[in-house]
Amino acid sequence: MKRIKFFFFWILGFTILFNNRALADEPPDDHKTVYINDLANEPLDDIKFSGQKFALIEKPVPQKTVNPGDPVFKAELRGGAFIPMSTKFRKIYGAVGPSIQFEMAACGIPYRYLEIWANIEWNFMNKKQFPSICGTTNIDIINLSVGLKGIGNIYHDFVFLYAGIGPSLGIVLLENMSSSTILNYDYGDYKLKENLCNIGVGMFIKTGSQFYFTRNFYLDLFVDYLFLPISYAQSQDVGGFKIGAGLGGKF
Repeated sequence: MKRIKFFFFWILGFTILFNNRALADEPPDDHKTVYINDLANEPLDDIKFSGQKFALIEKPVPQKTVNPGDPVFKAELRGGAFIPMSTKFRKIYGAVGPSIQFEMAACGIPYRYLEIWANIEWNFMNKKQFPSICGTTNIDIINLSVGLKGIGNIYHDFVFLYAGIGPSLGIVLLENMSSSTILNYDYGDYKLKENLCNIGVGMFIKTGSQFYFTRNFYLDLFVDYLFLPISYAQSQDVGGFKIGAGLGGKF
């Protein structure tokens, strides 16, 4: 019961304090309001008070209004680490590789908590040892994703959290090369080389947070997941997590 009373009086005092602060900003009834902005260009000799009380208040600057139908566009360059989830994939190409992405998003002002996004990325892992034949193999994954994401501010207009999902279309390029040299009298020495290309359809999940350091530019910290099954001799998921950061702007 004591805690409830304490909480009640604390809220009451907090309300009275802010109410008094708001009243303090308003001039008394017997004062005439004079805007500081209007006095800035007036010579002091031309300002006549005639014994009347004045309250000097800075005139509010009109803000630019936005049409509720105007869309907002965002563009962002991202980079991070690509971490494949398949155990077989990691044994062949390693545990981590680079990921480079470019992303755009758009939303309407009435629906500013819902964005349509499109992302194109390039994940690649080069010249890792292939243990079974002692050769090298390179993989490039070019992926295009589109979808919807929900976004909301958690601290004024500076910090935002978001989560999204959408389908993806991936192109996987493989290059395998043997380590042994083959002697050919017509063309000289060469190594066996194999190039493969395959296309897969998967799913893209995105999460992250945006930190605005100016009105229109922000830092994006993200954790994404790509599920991308590819069929060779058997189906194999070549997707994984992407963890990194990006720089973006809205216009």
